[in-house]
Amino acid sequence: MKRKRKTQRTGGSTRNPRSLANLKRGNQSSPGNRSAVTHGARARMTECELKPKVAEVFRALAEDAPVREGEALPNADAPVVRMLAEALVRIDRIADYLDRKGWEGEDGNPRPVLGYESRLREHALTLMRELGLTPASRAKLGVDLVRAQVVAEDAEARRARERLDRRFAELDEETG
Repeated sequence: MKRKRKTQRTGGSTRNPRSLANLKRGNQSSPGNRSAVTHGARARMTECELKPKVAEVFRALAEDAPVREGEALPNADAPVVRMLAEALVRIDRIADYLDRKGWEGEDGNPRPVLGYESRLREHALTLMRELGLTPASRAKLGVDLVRAQVVAEDAEARRARERLDRRFAELDEETG
């Protein structure tokens, strides 16, 4: 008579203790551990992180904008100022990362994020020029603003002369 060979069960309630060894927790990270955080240049920023920083930078840029509509930033400039604020926040995140990790990688080569930082800085500079936030663009904008002001003053002077001419004509009709 043949005996049935007893096989070890791998499923169900009986487990081999060695099979679960890889599931045990290793070293736990301390609260606030940022060892796995990278530069964050391409990372999607959380709303709670993005909104306050971008809003703060947006307000500062809006106050410094040379072109104003009354006391406020022109509506047409708001999207560009928002993009600039987001770019500046990302540049700040990259700078924090480079301060922590250095500009060289473990292999001794420059970190790839440096190229992204360079492109982001160029983008921010382009936006700053568009808004007249650099000395050269402000000077050019100043020339254009002076011209616009002169044209507006000339137009106002013409309207004032026309009003005076009409008033003199009315007075001449009344007296004459």
